[in-house]
Amino acid sequence: MDAEVLTEMACGLAESNQRFLWAVRPGLVSGSEWLELLPDGFVDVDQGVNASYVSFVWKIGLELERVDRGEIERVIKRVMVDDGEEMRVRVNDMKEMVKEALENRGSSQESLDSLVDFIMSY
Repeated sequence: MDAEVLTEMACGLAESNQRFLWAVRPGLVSGSEWLELLPDGFVDVDQGVNASYVSFVWKIGLELERVDRGEIERVIKRVMVDDGEEMRVRVNDMKEMVKEALENRGSSQESLDSLVDFIMSY
C-alpha cells in the first residue's frame, strides 16, 4: 500500500463519524513508519474505539474515566474483586471461539477461502 492510499483510507474512516476497528501492521507502507501518515488525533480515535469494544461490547475490561491513583485503584478492585469472575468467563468463552475459528475448516479458514474464491472469479 502506498502512503496516499493509507492516508485517504484513514481520512475517509475518520470523517465517516462511525465506529470502526482497523488493523494496520507496521511495514504495510514501504519506506514509512505509517503512523506519521495518519490525520491528527487519528490514533486517539483508534484507542477510544478499542477501549469501547473491550469495555462495552466484549465486556472483558474497563475504561478509565481519568488517570489518577484513585481511579486506577477503583478499576483494579472492580476487575480483581467485583466483576472479575464474569470477565474471566467471557475471556475464556472468547478464547474457545477463537480456537474453533482457527481450527481446520473453522470460520477463519472458511472466510479466507471465500475471499480467495471471490478474487479468483474475476
